[in-house]
Amino acid sequence: LHTAYRRQRQMCIRDRYFIVAVTALFMFVGVIYATLSTPVYEATAMIQVEDGGSSVPGFDDMAGMFESTSAAVTEIELLKSRSIIGEAVDTLKLDIIAEPKLFPFIGSRAYRTFTPMEDGDLAEPSFGANSYAWGGESINVFRFDVPRTSINQSFTLVAQANNNLALLNGDGEQILAGKVGEELTKGKFNLTVRTLNARPGTEFIISRRDRLNTILNLQASIDANEKGSDSGIINLSLQSIKPSFAKKVLDKVATIYVRRNVERNSACLLYTSDAADDMQCV
Repeated sequence: LHTAYRRQRQMCIRDRYFIVAVTALFMFVGVIYATLSTPVYEATAMIQVEDGGSSVPGFDDMAGMFESTSAAVTEIELLKSRSIIGEAVDTLKLDIIAEPKLFPFIGSRAYRTFTPMEDGDLAEPSFGANSYAWGGESINVFRFDVPRTSINQSFTLVAQANNNLALLNGDGEQILAGKVGEELTKGKFNLTVRTLNARPGTEFIISRRDRLNTILNLQASIDANEKGSDSGIINLSLQSIKPSFAKKVLDKVATIYVRRNVERNSACLLYTSDAADDMQCV
């Protein structure tokens, strides 16, 4: 037994450098992953739902004897309905994706951590990679129409000197060219870029997504639940790697819901005032 223990101890001593090396390697990989990984942000919003339903005299005490569905449950379904989410998608043009092209692995962190001293400042490119965005680049696409066969395909938009730009297909062939702010049209391709801040030669990846799939994906991404039981308060949350995007989308969805709720209640008031005394809007 003593001999076996001594042999095992000798093996551990002999392999200690290997164990230390493997441990250090995993620690190094963990640090690199934590440093380069893109953080995920969460935006939240809160909506209070008031139960405006009218009760029938004499039945208030009996209502507690039966299970009832909270008004917030119904309002959550309306809030996440295709109609409201679809209006948010159309208003914010969420089916148009335009992102700066980032250098592999380290480009995302470089772009994310760049802090401009003044509005419009751009980071200096590293490694001579001028076609990539390194920080400060931005684009605002007002319109991007493509043929039905080109839905969900990626195109390359190249910033050029004197506020010009060019749109290339996947094979590098030029489709459109012109100035920022102008409506560029060729066949079924229509492109209008409102603003573009980038060095000449910087590339952006742009695509037009299917509207229905965009709506369905956003419906699945927005989490809505009632805070507590029968509280009438709805908590909304949306996660994204862009905090401004998550906040913008939730604000728009909440604004559309509140506006439509006001319009619906106004229509009910108008209906009851013009109808007979025994008629109600439910």
